Amino acid sequence: MVPWAAFGLYAIVLLALELSARRGRGPLLATLAMAPSLAMMAIGVLQARTIGYIGGHQYQAVRDTPAKLLSRAVTMLDWWRTETLDDWVLVGLMLILVLLVISDGAAASDEPWRRRVRVPLAFALFVALALVTPFWVKQPFNWWMVNLRFLLPAAAVAVFLPRGPIGGARAGLLAAALLLMALLPRPMARHYRDFSRRAAPIVALIQETPLGANTLLLHTPGKPFDDPWLAPQMTIWR
Repeated sequence: MVPWAAFGLYAIVLLALELSARRGRGPLLATLAMAPSLAMMAIGVLQARTIGYIGGHQYQAVRDTPAKLLSRAVTMLDWWRTETLDDWVLVGLMLILVLLVISDGAAASDEPWRRRVRVPLAFALFVALALVTPFWVKQPFNWWMVNLRFLLPAAAVAVFLPRGPIGGARAGLLAAALLLMALLPRPMARHYRDFSRRAAPIVALIQETPLGANTLLLHTPGKPFDDPWLAPQMTIWR
């Protein structure tokens, strides 16, 4: 829901920019493409109000300061507590991205300004959304980790910030990024296999549960939901 909302807002901003230049066909089509998801969201909100999930309580949320949001974002670089390969790979990729951005020596582009600002505008918009949204909405419904979800589309569009030709040293940087990314699939596959092995009993139990049955899930008292492989903040994504 968060990525759809972020990209929907971005499409509306682009539509306003293009309409200022009397060229709104492309962003208008992008905005219309968001209509089905917005309609589904409206239907979901209506159903939530019908059953009392929304509308019965006052708004209550936990907000982050910019420093706290930054500290949470940094902890998301740590995927596994048993090794630091993932940390170094992600830091290396970020450094390469910064070097590719600052090494753009291309001549001035003939593109209109409204096209040149599309990627930086998207990045700034998604980061701004992460800053203004709460970390945890408690009432009228429970929604956790809201602001960090906007950092995912921000990171996705940041990949397109580098401009200009890729040659010479910049090509070497791109090759280094590809080599760094090639280091992750093997440990990721190992951790997935390990988790699948440990989760096999509960998966078998779920498969035996009739579809649509009223089920009460109980866990062993005194045992945490922690995972020995994952970093603490990543345990929820098991």
